[in-house]
Amino acid sequence: MLQGNTADLLAYAHTLSAGGGLRLGSLSKAARGYHLAAGNPPREVRALPLLRPAAKATVEQGLSEALSLALAHWQYHEEVWLQGAAPAREAILTAITLIRETFVVMGNMIPRKATTHLRALLADLSPLIGRADCDPQSLCYETAYLQCKLALIAWLILSDWQKNVDDDGRRKLNGSFKRFSDMTLSRCAAELKVAFGRVLSPEEYQQQLPRLERRIMAFHLLSGAYPAKKVLSYILHWQALEQAILLPGTNDVEHMRRQAVTQPGFWRSAQTR
Repeated sequence: MLQGNTADLLAYAHTLSAGGGLRLGSLSKAARGYHLAAGNPPREVRALPLLRPAAKATVEQGLSEALSLALAHWQYHEEVWLQGAAPAREAILTAITLIRETFVVMGNMIPRKATTHLRALLADLSPLIGRADCDPQSLCYETAYLQCKLALIAWLILSDWQKNVDDDGRRKLNGSFKRFSDMTLSRCAAELKVAFGRVLSPEEYQQQLPRLERRIMAFHLLSGAYPAKKVLSYILHWQALEQAILLPGTNDVEHMRRQAVTQPGFWRSAQTR
């Protein structure tokens, strides 16, 4: 560890985490001092930004940037949550959903066994964060919470998962992230149009909610090469449908469904049809 071996540093952090009471913060001591000197103003909850990798990014680079974006979103909103802003909890859950959807979207390149441990940790943590009586001052210092974040960081930095990738997967990971995104956007949109292409019962709408949430995350992940105004307008229609389903007392579901499924795509393969 003294020689700068990252794997040893992460292993030591994992050992320390076993005792509980520790938290992986996102702010340096200096940053905290500046914030306090400025009067300790409350930090705002931020919307999940679009992923914007470099123009010629490979799929592997897009994968790394997607997970880094999710981790940064998580880390920032953990600080906000600990300051007492309850809506920040949903932002953390959004970050976790983005991580899980990233693995789903790229599942034909990365074997499931390469993500099994991390996905299991995320699946166990999500309901703990979502509990109505969850106390961030307690949860954010628990062993399971810290070890989940350490596992994500290790997955990103150490890249041990690459030894499980076969030649076909390696070829796909070296391909264009933009081309991959266009093809996947078409598949995601087609999937939602099938799922919501007819009038559904209230129970069926509830059953489709997880799919809708995941695909909204995929749009955030894959749309960064296009103008934000077009992308966010497209996503907004699906989010409006999501909110209408979550509020079953409203009469807006069918209107929102029709608007969402009939809107044109903004990505290249959709525009050339």
